[in-house]
Amino acid sequence: MKTRILGKDLKVSAVGLGCMGMTHASGAPADVKEMTELQVGFVVFSPLANGFLTACYRDTSQFEQSPADFRSSMPQFTKEGVEQNADLLDLIQTKAKEKDATPAQISLAWMLAKQPYIVPIPGSRKLSRLQENLGAAEIALTKEEVAQIDDALDHMTMSQVFGGHR
Repeated sequence: MKTRILGKDLKVSAVGLGCMGMTHASGAPADVKEMTELQVGFVVFSPLANGFLTACYRDTSQFEQSPADFRSSMPQFTKEGVEQNADLLDLIQTKAKEKDATPAQISLAWMLAKQPYIVPIPGSRKLSRLQENLGAAEIALTKEEVAQIDDALDHMTMSQVFGGHR
């Protein structure tokens, strides 16, 4: 697994794991057993976590069990938002085909290419998605490809984005 150094000498995985959706906010809780099978050093919310995926699961009973998916209230997931983001989605899907990757991997690879101290922490609820996300660290985008994506982002209209709770 590729790693990065944060600060002076904190070694972490190049791609982290956001755990919020595993226990609440995105429907039924994730399968704890499945998500803890891959015991590797992760950035979990913060590089100060104990470094293992299991740090997400101290006691899941303490979290509110939210059966509704909060993403349904986010503007980027509405019909209008998807239409407004069509150019961005097309760009990322095209780059993914060129690189034999998934759109999620291209998005993460773009973030990783920005600076050596950036560690994206995407949320995931399934082991297969976690493994897909980790694969982003294996995708090398050239400076020209990063510049192409940056330029496109600077010149396209996109929907509002809401990333928190109301």
